[in-house]
Amino acid sequence: MKDMPENRKNLRKAFVALGYGDYPEIETMPFLPEWTTFYISGGIVLDIMTEMKGLESYTFDQCFERAKKADLNGVIVPFLHINELMVNKKAISLPKDLIDLIELEK
Repeated sequence: MKDMPENRKNLRKAFVALGYGDYPEIETMPFLPEWTTFYISGGIVLDIMTEMKGLESYTFDQCFERAKKADLNGVIVPFLHINELMVNKKAISLPKDLIDLIELEK
């Protein structure tokens, strides 16, 4: 997520609109990978990040421009480009990320 006050307010409004509750702290809390995780309906896990390890030299806008977009039930969802995803997985180097990396390299 591009970390801007407007985006944080919109995220808070979306949670309310979807019936997940109102969380004022969304507007000010730090979003830390693996720590800022929301478990929402249908088994969906939402891990909001404003920066990603290994991608510090890229701006949000650069990553967004290169992202692949998919239409999921009428909602356009951007997915991190595979090259940046692989850089991120290598930088993290947790066992699960290394397994992902093997599959991504195929």
